[in-house]
Amino acid sequence: MFRKEFIEQTLQEQAIAMKGDWQEGIDKISTTSETVIKIKWRLLDNIKIPKLNKTYEFRQLNNSLEFILGYWDTETLDTKLGKETKPVFETIFSIGLTRYKSLGNILKYKKLINVDGVAVLKEYTGKGISSIIYKYLVNDLNYTILGDEEQYFGARKLWARLSKELDVKVDIIDAKSKTLIHSNIVLHHGNYDEDFDNTLWSYKDDKKYLRSVLTKIL
Repeated sequence: MFRKEFIEQTLQEQAIAMKGDWQEGIDKISTTSETVIKIKWRLLDNIKIPKLNKTYEFRQLNNSLEFILGYWDTETLDTKLGKETKPVFETIFSIGLTRYKSLGNILKYKKLINVDGVAVLKEYTGKGISSIIYKYLVNDLNYTILGDEEQYFGARKLWARLSKELDVKVDIIDAKSKTLIHSNIVLHHGNYDEDFDNTLWSYKDDKKYLRSVLTKIL
């Protein structure tokens, strides 16, 4: 999973449009025992994914900003007494975050967090899970999400889609000068890698320090 300790960092990231896509999903995230889940991962909510027509458990690792989405299954073991089954938690989505308190205070963003890493099982890609979780973090847990430093095709499409939603808004900030550049902007992205909104993204470094911010509609 992701690192367990989160510390204040100096922002030196850029809004760079990376060519291609970082991943199309991975084959395995984690299968966790019932004991570990009940001790270390507290249940936050049950979240429905409409495209899957199923509800999944959303859990947070104790004393951290690591979250997982998944479901309960059974694992079969061969023993001297025959086959035994035990409950296990299958993770389909995970996300790790870092808190940026000082920058959030300056820009008056509540609970500003940076996305350190996202993992989605391959068979669950394209189901809108990232969008649903991002909006849940913002609207239900009151976080404000700072866009990652490098935005691949899928991430740029996600931010463009979120900027059009009615229940959240996307701002653009300059992380170096710590100023708000655009508020409640609508970003655009086409179906091709290079068809992105140059207000925020560039293949070069001319958009240095520009970052997207997802926050709730007040």
